[in-house]
Amino acid sequence: MRTATITRHTFTTTEGTFGDYLSDSGFKCITLEPSNKYPCIPAGKYQCELRQSLKFEHRDFGHGYGRVYGIKDVPNRKDILIHPLNWSFESEGCIGPGRKATQMKTPKGDLQMGITSSTDTLMGLMGDMGGKDFTLTILEVI
Repeated sequence: MRTATITRHTFTTTEGTFGDYLSDSGFKCITLEPSNKYPCIPAGKYQCELRQSLKFEHRDFGHGYGRVYGIKDVPNRKDILIHPLNWSFESEGCIGPGRKATQMKTPKGDLQMGITSSTDTLMGLMGDMGGKDFTLTILEVI
């Protein structure tokens, strides 16, 4: 089974928790999770599988409309996904992949740390995993 690891940075702000994603094939990206209203997914090992999402039913990221990776058995959570987002406020506890972490203008015009090229990066991650299930290990950097 394929594997990937997210190593979270010690750099957590009110604007989110950022990490580095690396798959066993060498695919790399930045990740973003919310750190306020929805706490980060606990460190540990999780199984990920393609899942149908009504939220994304109008979008195809490479494996059919509405299909994104779901993270199974996250304690005290359900429906946790890896999906595109630019700012942590666009997530209800999910993980967003991106190319780079940077200050960006939100739709309201405020500057906030976020991630760039999230949709393209998700498509790269989806292509890298080829629609196959994989094991995701989340590590905390102390």
